[in-house]
Amino acid sequence: MRPNGKRAAIRICAGCRQRDARDSLLRFARNADTGRIAPDIQRKAPGRGISVHPQKNCLIRAVKAGTFRRAFPATPAPAAGELAASAAEQYRSRFEQLLAVARRNRRLLCGVRAVRASLDERTALLVVVARDTSEGLQKVARSAAGAGARGLVAGTRARLGRVSGRRALGAVAITDPDLTERIICAAERAAAFEEDA
Repeated sequence: MRPNGKRAAIRICAGCRQRDARDSLLRFARNADTGRIAPDIQRKAPGRGISVHPQKNCLIRAVKAGTFRRAFPATPAPAAGELAASAAEQYRSRFEQLLAVARRNRRLLCGVRAVRASLDERTALLVVVARDTSEGLQKVARSAAGAGARGLVAGTRARLGRVSGRRALGAVAITDPDLTERIICAAERAAAFEEDA
């Protein structure tokens, strides 16, 4: 049940055939502009869709089973790798959009000094460290739990920098509880589609 008392919508993953909450699955639909099958992470595309768990192995199974070909017979059957890459990129973009929202709301602290200060003051709820930083800096993300925060190694210095208006940035802290879970979800789903099956 949802907090509002309504039951969560249930869908079946086209890959593993397990039932799950609709919001736990990624929907694929035909893109109205290109006519190609594409991830619909916001679940707003019109028409028929296929849902899979947001992980590469379920997507591969759905493609191999011919689910996309049967659901969209007039559309060329997509390759699993192409769909996974597109899903990963959409989730990376969503991750950046959510960080940008935190920045606009003044709930994003930028830079190693600001991150460490927020951990010391216990105001950080989430610490994000870029994957292409030093091992020492990545330890900050892994040790965030000791300060009551969650840690995440995600994105790149260039992508974190773009969100903060800088050329490159190694670490940020988020102090917004509503955005924290959504940022983690987007980053984890992007990583799941990047992993080898």
